[in-house]
Amino acid sequence: MLGNRMTSIFIKLSLSGIFSSLRVLSLGALFMFLMFSVLLINGETRADQFFKTPSTWYDKIPANPLITPNSSNYVADMIINNGILTTEYRQWSIPIFYANNATPITTVTLKNPDTVYGKWMLLKHWNEIPIPADALPSNSADGYCAIINTVTNEYWEMARVTKSGNSWDADVTRKWNLTTETGDWSPKQPYDLHGGAQVSGVPLIKGLITYSEIQKGVIDHALMFGYSATRKAAHWGVYPAYKYNAGVSERLWAMVEGMRLQLNPALDCSTLGLNRYGQIVCKALQEYGMILTINSGPGSNNFIAESLENKPESWIGIIGSLNAIPLKQFRVVEPVCSDCSICPNCTSKPPSPPIANFTGSPTSGTAPLNVTFTDTSTGSPTSWSWDFGDGSTSTLQNPSHTYKNPGSYTISHTATNAYGSNTKTATSYVTVQSPPPPLPGPPKWVP
Repeated sequence: MLGNRMTSIFIKLSLSGIFSSLRVLSLGALFMFLMFSVLLINGETRADQFFKTPSTWYDKIPANPLITPNSSNYVADMIINNGILTTEYRQWSIPIFYANNATPITTVTLKNPDTVYGKWMLLKHWNEIPIPADALPSNSADGYCAIINTVTNEYWEMARVTKSGNSWDADVTRKWNLTTETGDWSPKQPYDLHGGAQVSGVPLIKGLITYSEIQKGVIDHALMFGYSATRKAAHWGVYPAYKYNAGVSERLWAMVEGMRLQLNPALDCSTLGLNRYGQIVCKALQEYGMILTINSGPGSNNFIAESLENKPESWIGIIGSLNAIPLKQFRVVEPVCSDCSICPNCTSKPPSPPIANFTGSPTSGTAPLNVTFTDTSTGSPTSWSWDFGDGSTSTLQNPSHTYKNPGSYTISHTATNAYGSNTKTATSYVTVQSPPPPLPGPPKWVP
């Protein structure tokens, strides 16, 4: 888990370097250093790629992608709209809250239950949501709110939410299964029943910049991108969106939702004077690009970062200016897909090995400790190999293993398909303590 990994890293670095750091840091920098350390320890564990199924959002743009006709005209229109890129992380951002099976279910009252989509939401029970007590919608007219059940991997999103006491009302509710669904539009899905909080049909958390991935130092997905001049045209968008978001522009080269833009991969991000956040974003724009999903505020070209309002973490001092990223260095590329039958004119993603991943529970306790391991690898693996760190191995997909002796154990998990294999190693993932000594017996009677 990211929180545990970051805590371990922080402790190791702190013990060896904190005293030398104290000698060179100014008081202001020292304060930021200490605050950053607290955030790493107390920060909530989050997934960067929320959906666990393969998705175009997680596919890197190949070296020679197909370029959309009139790409330069679309980019020029983006520059007319606004000559810089920004990050929205306050009023119009997306707050995410985490639930589990013990979280009480709240029945959200739909504001328009008699519409076709309202009836569908009721039929699918998408308005029955485990809402944590501390959850609040965003403080904007859109009133967004996202809920993830970390046990069942189910995800709900709401739009135009109002909360009064314990009562919740919303215009839109939508539910996805993060393990089995992609959240990407397909022509096989009817638009009025696919839906979501965004009219484009793209889930709110797709392409969202999260606090945890910035702390980790890498964004491994395309970025959600909004600008205020989506084309006013017929209602179909392009993959992975499925509908224009009430486009307002009559300009010939205004972009449509679903278009993917890539920053010139040859550009050296380190020479642009960006802070750490800016360089992480810059690299992601080169590797994965940005996908237009939302018609945002007037004159904006912006990314969306998760809202940290009323949470222990903060974006202050982390998010920096992106003004130095040159918009003229972008190009519009055709969709990147594993299956080009669902996105015409796409750049086919070459077959690749899986990406190994796993979870285990419990990861600490007294000997003997039985741990159940669950494979969460992506990329359709067909075989698995486990090394439990105590000399024992397994080839089951989801094995259980009993640790008989105290110690810390490093787990290695390899997932394989026809195109290769990938290994994830988790150092000191399982910790086993000695069992408590037996209680003394009753005193012996001496006559």
